[in-house]
Amino acid sequence: MLELKDVTAGYGEKLVLNGVSLVVGEGEIVGLVGPNGSGKSTVLKTIYSILPVQSGEVIFKKQPIHNRKTSQNVEDGIAYIPQGSKVFDKLTVLENLEMGGVLLRDEKILKERIAGIHEKFPQLKEFSGTIAGKLSGGQRQLVGLCIGLIMHPSFILIDEPSIGLAPSLVQQTMELIQNTRDSFQTSVLVVEQNVRAMLTIADRVYLLKLGRITHEETRVDANTETRLREIFLT
Repeated sequence: MLELKDVTAGYGEKLVLNGVSLVVGEGEIVGLVGPNGSGKSTVLKTIYSILPVQSGEVIFKKQPIHNRKTSQNVEDGIAYIPQGSKVFDKLTVLENLEMGGVLLRDEKILKERIAGIHEKFPQLKEFSGTIAGKLSGGQRQLVGLCIGLIMHPSFILIDEPSIGLAPSLVQQTMELIQNTRDSFQTSVLVVEQNVRAMLTIADRVYLLKLGRITHEETRVDANTETRLREIFLT
């Protein structure tokens, strides 16, 4: 579904990604892990055209999508969930969901999409009138994810979903991502520092070091965490 081919990218003259290649298949949850500063978030921003591709290709559903408007990514079914549970703090939960569907032209369709979200995640309906800034970390994470789901994406980019969460909420968040994949038939590329938590949901894992993919775990099993940590230190 998604493929990066020898992608180089960065911030101005500062090159961060040095020939990154990876693949995410239909229906997969693929994890991207690595040390701080390795370029993990840059990978997601480059896929979503927040940062330009300097060389290489980003292919989505067999079509090149790099260096185009981010609005085209939304229309083509790609959602990007940034770090830190980004929500509109001064709006209600319902208003946040409505903002997620701002590109929808039909109000009836928007209402149907929100109803579908409420059906999958009934707890959202319970606090739909609550100001988002007053939500707990776990609730904000759910709202942030559902903002992205309003457009019915076929592919979701998620950046550090566990960041800032209490340990008791981390696994809950991972299960939310897995349930989202299963309920909405999406593919997911997730950047995560909490390797142990991410491995509970990932089908495959890439390790990024110094802007390069240095290892791929093609099958997650009981020994994957040990192998990754050994590679981290080499």
